[in-house]
Amino acid sequence: MNWRAVGRSMTGVGGRPELVIEGSNELESGWKEYDFIYKPGDVYEYPPLVAPHQPRLDWQMWFAALGHYQHNPWLIRLVFLLLHNSQPALDLMGVNPFPDNPPKYMRITRYRYHYTPVDNNDTNAWWWRDEREEYLPVVTKDVQSMREFLKHHFGMYYHVQKPDTVVEGDWISMSLRAIHQSVQHVSPMPFLMSVFTAAVLLISTRAVMATVTKRKKSMPPEAQQRKAADKASKGRKKNEVN
Repeated sequence: MNWRAVGRSMTGVGGRPELVIEGSNELESGWKEYDFIYKPGDVYEYPPLVAPHQPRLDWQMWFAALGHYQHNPWLIRLVFLLLHNSQPALDLMGVNPFPDNPPKYMRITRYRYHYTPVDNNDTNAWWWRDEREEYLPVVTKDVQSMREFLKHHFGMYYHVQKPDTVVEGDWISMSLRAIHQSVQHVSPMPFLMSVFTAAVLLISTRAVMATVTKRKKSMPPEAQQRKAADKASKGRKKNEVN
């Protein structure tokens, strides 16, 4: 048997490792968790149906939880962007706990998530978590070590980039921007199921039309003439009644 697959052993045995990103304006209190759309976070949120959609960020967060932040520089860049309330980064996540101004401090904690036992009737939680440990210590956007880390991995591109400007008259860019703005808040599952249903209906309609056309072509000329004559006769009778 070939054991090269990434998931040759289930990481959920003994608890599923998950990262929780938190922000606060004070070191001792006021920590709020950032919500993700798909991956486990709030223990009271039920596991969503994902397939066939592939949520890239949530998927990468799971891989990052299996290692160390130094092996996942993209995660430090995500924290840096959240410290600036970068909208492109926030669009990939759930509800922003700091909608007005970004937090002053951020940290990442790793937990072990477990499904709530079926026989536990004392809670409405889907998950319970334990083994809390520090993954990324408290950082701010002005920490020099984080800036040097990002500059080492991303060079001049680690800073928060301003949104691309669309030149008036460039209809291609304007169309793409309009499409992006209209679909970025659409839930992937209903959208994908709508596309799948439309594709099935289209294929089924084409198959039925092809069968009808094939039957018409396979009819003998005499049968086609009789069918046309019957149709014309019914039309005349209908006109006489009217």
